[in-house]
Amino acid sequence: MGTVQGLRGPTKKRNTLTIGMASTSKKWARDLYFVSSRLYFLLILFQLPLFRFPCRIGTCTTPIEVSLSLLYANGVVPGGMVKALIYPGAVAKAIYKNNAIPSYGKLLEAYKFTNMKESHVAHDLQNLEVIVGSYLSVAGALLGLMKSGRFSLIGILLITWGLDKQSRCHKDDTFLQTTGLY
Repeated sequence: MGTVQGLRGPTKKRNTLTIGMASTSKKWARDLYFVSSRLYFLLILFQLPLFRFPCRIGTCTTPIEVSLSLLYANGVVPGGMVKALIYPGAVAKAIYKNNAIPSYGKLLEAYKFTNMKESHVAHDLQNLEVIVGSYLSVAGALLGLMKSGRFSLIGILLITWGLDKQSRCHKDDTFLQTTGLY
């Protein structure tokens, strides 16, 4: 009976040690998610170029440009909200390129939101993965500040899938020059 008692003691210590290691790894994962969601938010907010995609304002290079060009063209989002979301990226681009910081009032003209091209529904449907992925990426970046989620991951996967699908389906040179990943 003493032998059985002796086996239970180390087993309990081993379980306590395992639980301690599990809580440490959970804390590490939570901290990693906290930092990565903040970095992803800054990546989206400051509009680091991720891809080249033909859209209504010409060539969009970020998910926020794709999302806002479609939402503004369809009248879903007012111009003030578009300016507020695009301005941090415009400032970051101006500082990076040593240009003058664009004025807030002329921001829609600088990003070509005032003279957008008409887009056919067929073009939007053919590029649905990139469009929905851009929406999810922007929403995931904003929601990632408040609570954990998978919107941004799914968004990036959809964008990658859509651009890859287009590059495989369209082998002509003009398409490959206007679309791609950085």
